[in-house]
Amino acid sequence: MFLFLIIAPAANAEDALLLNQLIEIALQNNKALKAAKHNVDIAKARLMQAGQYPNPRLNLLNSDDSLLTNEGEYARSVGISQEFPVAGRIGNQENVAQIDIEIASAEIKDAERKLKGEVASVFYTLLILNYRIEKIDAFMIVNEKLIRVTRKRYQAAEVSELDVNAAQLEYERLLQEKNLLENQRITQIAKLNELLGRNPSCSLAIEKKRPKIFALANLDEKTDLSLKLRPDLQISQLTINRARADNELAEAQKWEDWKVGVGVERDKIVVTGAPPQKPDNKIALNLSIPLPLLNSNQGRIQETAARHSQALSKIEALKLAIQTEVKNAYSEVQGLKNILERSDNNSIVLSEKNALLAQQAYHNGQISFLEVVQAQRQQNDLQSLYLNTLDQYFQAFVKLQTAVGEL
Repeated sequence: MFLFLIIAPAANAEDALLLNQLIEIALQNNKALKAAKHNVDIAKARLMQAGQYPNPRLNLLNSDDSLLTNEGEYARSVGISQEFPVAGRIGNQENVAQIDIEIASAEIKDAERKLKGEVASVFYTLLILNYRIEKIDAFMIVNEKLIRVTRKRYQAAEVSELDVNAAQLEYERLLQEKNLLENQRITQIAKLNELLGRNPSCSLAIEKKRPKIFALANLDEKTDLSLKLRPDLQISQLTINRARADNELAEAQKWEDWKVGVGVERDKIVVTGAPPQKPDNKIALNLSIPLPLLNSNQGRIQETAARHSQALSKIEALKLAIQTEVKNAYSEVQGLKNILERSDNNSIVLSEKNALLAQQAYHNGQISFLEVVQAQRQQNDLQSLYLNTLDQYFQAFVKLQTAVGEL
């Protein structure tokens, strides 16, 4: 779970949450995940039901001639009948239901994998937005100082009103950019709160210290690991097992349940011209055996066999999709990492130095204010470009970690 990202808590931000803390909160409180977890209970209930035998039947019979000849003839019986599976139907139903529990559990793991990725994605978006706002604040502080210097020089008739207006307009531009960023931050906080199962308007503070960027492991290692960790691949493998178990159940269902009955019968007959007959008491046993002559469940058997073949094909397609997903994310992360390293070492340092030299030169009256603005905007643009790249890097790394299943 982002073991390569070591984030130390800020000394003055006791309530600031780290990424792993946010993920734990989401796993415990996310509303959609809680709903999905009920699927395991549903599957367990189906397993319980799958192991139940059919209910016995109470059979009652009464027939007499009271409404017709009324000679006193009658037949009465009471009995119990029970259906019994003879081909292992119940055992096969339990096998199918047990695999359904395993599938439901794997689906929850896959939902957790995706939820972790969503939380991490929003976390890094917020992290970069905080960096942007901090940079804008720093530029605004510098610009305020330049406004004061420009006004003093204007009063001393060293610069024109154009420089004063340019300084004020640059400050307003920075202020507008900051407002837009703060609106974006509000939206992302609401989104993160939703993932955490909290009210969107709740306040939320996250750790602001930038994580370190380390070298990636070998691509083949990442790919092999993904094939071991991905829950959706485990689901596909379980789907194969379920299709096989379902086929065995269909084979067993060729033979319908046999019905065995036992009861007691009493009847009395009347013979014309003969003395009155005594009632006759009997014990009745019966056995009903359905014969699979017209319907041997052949359609269901073919269906389950086709589903098994389909599951085999799907798992191969999923493996290829996972390998492609990991490779693309890995390439994106590696490329962005190289860009960040070049930016750290060259353009960012140079732009900061150039902006500082421009401010000093302006204080000394060596250059115009427009040249200072140009240097500042160049620094601002490079900082924005760098933060954009950093944002893309973290988003790509989240995609890679999600694709591998390491979150």
